[in-house]
Amino acid sequence: MQDAAKELNLDVAFVERLGEADIDSYLIDFARRGYKIIFAVSFPYAAACLRVAPQFPDVHFTHSAGAYISQPNVSTVPHPLYQSGYLAGILAASITKKGKIGYISGYLVPTTIAQLEMYKAGAYRANPKVQVVRTGVGVWDDITKGREAALAMIDAGVDVILSRGDGVTLGVIQAGAMRPGVYIIGDIIDQSSLAPNTVIASCVWDIRVYIRNMVELYKAGKLENKSYSWGIKDGATYLAFNPNLKDKIPQSAIDLINKATEEIRTGKLVLPYITTEQEKPWVPAGGY
Repeated sequence: MQDAAKELNLDVAFVERLGEADIDSYLIDFARRGYKIIFAVSFPYAAACLRVAPQFPDVHFTHSAGAYISQPNVSTVPHPLYQSGYLAGILAASITKKGKIGYISGYLVPTTIAQLEMYKAGAYRANPKVQVVRTGVGVWDDITKGREAALAMIDAGVDVILSRGDGVTLGVIQAGAMRPGVYIIGDIIDQSSLAPNTVIASCVWDIRVYIRNMVELYKAGKLENKSYSWGIKDGATYLAFNPNLKDKIPQSAIDLINKATEEIRTGKLVLPYITTEQEKPWVPAGGY
């Protein structure tokens, strides 16, 4: 947020780690203080945007839930992490020793299901026999629950886990660090520094792309009540490798990840945003 503000010469105020009960009051406060675009970057904040937006028709509210845009001054930008999740699936299926990989999130909501489905699709592309286990722990910011969920998965034979969700992911990383031979794929930012011998890569969401594009649309008078999408081809998301563990990844996996990344960038491979769990992994029409 601060980096984007400097690039665009913006007056920015922000607050972090809000509970759902607090978001309405902060949205109202920002609107009353004259801020023209308000970013509510969390799935649970969508409903608050819809409640508050009618009170401030000259303010544009944008959230990342991937739906819920019924108000004329509300737009949404779905998390692009489903795209980097596809690459994470390729990675996980390529490095598992036990043929069993995991996905842990705070909740199984549309944005996380979208990532889960592409994680499964990428894993299937790399190894059609790999088993994917998933769970939603029922909270976003509980480190203990994340750790416990991960330890349960590891005890059940999972040795690579992709995690999605604030404190939950910190707990998952802690669990991975407790068990030799287990690798964790981090969330939102490059989290390899938290556990250099455990976090093998991270699904990064560069939120600066989101903010920059929304602000430029607003300045041009083109910001609409719609769902926008920026992903791998826009630099909004990517898989960041931990250089300390790069030698643990087979070259064939690196090559396949690079190939898939280029396919997505060029539009040869269009990943769907699937928000309901599927029985079988997605495969593009006609195969690969």
